Amino acid sequence: MNKEKEIQKKRYDQAQGPRSKREFDITSHKVRRLLKGKILDAGGGTGQITYGLDSTVLDISKKSLEKARAHGLKTVVGDIENMPFESNTFDTVLLCHVLEHVLEPEKTLKECKRVLKKNGRVVIVVPNARAIHQLWLLLKGRVKPAGNPPGEFHHYTQFTDKTLRKTVSKYFKVTRVEGDVLTFPGMHALKLYRLGSILASSKWANNIILVGQVK
Repeated sequence: MNKEKEIQKKRYDQAQGPRSKREFDITSHKVRRLLKGKILDAGGGTGQITYGLDSTVLDISKKSLEKARAHGLKTVVGDIENMPFESNTFDTVLLCHVLEHVLEPEKTLKECKRVLKKNGRVVIVVPNARAIHQLWLLLKGRVKPAGNPPGEFHHYTQFTDKTLRKTVSKYFKVTRVEGDVLTFPGMHALKLYRLGSILASSKWANNIILVGQVK
């Protein structure tokens, strides 16, 4: 493991969980309905989104994988840019908050395509660089334009719905793009998460959810 990836692993082990459980639950619900068959949760950490499913979690963090195993998931220690699996193995590959953290997103997408079966699908979740809450934090001086909120490990690539679609479409047929939840100042206090979920579009939501099918 090179020096940069070792730094990533250390930061990942120290990273905090989702800022809002309610927000995570909405994202998880929208993602889980897209997962089919034999699943690879690539870079999935504790595998929380795939609890109870036929899922294998691949991650560089042994600490996170211990939690995944405690919930009955199969686990493999490994690098998502060089996956230790044979070709045509999985029906679905999940990349949830992963693609923005890798040095070469396209290399990761190529590996996803390789391990997927014919007509398999990749499900991707990434932070939205145009999210309303990101713009608000930027105005408040709480986040850098490059997109690294305080305490988060490095985001090498910032995605909008347009740039994510363009990148993924080089390797997959994009069949679905949507947002998870749109949050705004005061929303947490008012508990308007259901409204935020309904209003969420891939242009302004906190996170972008994309589905791509093997061509």
